[in-house]
Amino acid sequence: MRGKFQILVVPGWPIISVDRLSPNALLVCRHAIALWRTGRYDYLMFTGGRAWDSCVQTRTWSEIGRAIAVSEGVDPDRILVEGISVDTYGHIGQGVGLLRMIGIMDFHLTFCTHAIHGFRIRRTARANHGLDVTIAAVPLPLTLRETLAELAYAFYHGIDPHGDGWIARRNRARRRKRAGGAQT
Repeated sequence: MRGKFQILVVPGWPIISVDRLSPNALLVCRHAIALWRTGRYDYLMFTGGRAWDSCVQTRTWSEIGRAIAVSEGVDPDRILVEGISVDTYGHIGQGVGLLRMIGIMDFHLTFCTHAIHGFRIRRTARANHGLDVTIAAVPLPLTLRETLAELAYAFYHGIDPHGDGWIARRNRARRRKRAGGAQT
């Protein structure tokens, strides 16, 4: 019998102009592709929907990530795309839901992201899904503002691990509204 499926997950990142990823998002994407090439993972999953209107984002983050991976030689049949989530809670929940929907019940997730985001992902995955995930931390040049925002998010995930508090609901609603009301 087969052991656990090893899934490498790249959560959504900011789009800085029409379907163009931020430099840090590209670093994470390329790091994930390098990890994929080690042969340790069964699937490469991109999570994340649209968080901007169509004049900035015509495709979901996960579709953009998939296109980059395919252009760099990753087998398209080994790429999973979750295009609904707009925040960390959703990247985990919708990603787990996608795996279960396609019949993958026994899996281990490795998230490719920066260390502070990884801290939130671990906390949230454990609280919401009972999962002990691995973080493949990518050393990124975060600005002071980005670092402070990430620390604030980490604090918030500590007091609202399930993402059902008013701040998390407000942030999701704002992102979806900014995307023109799209669920993706």
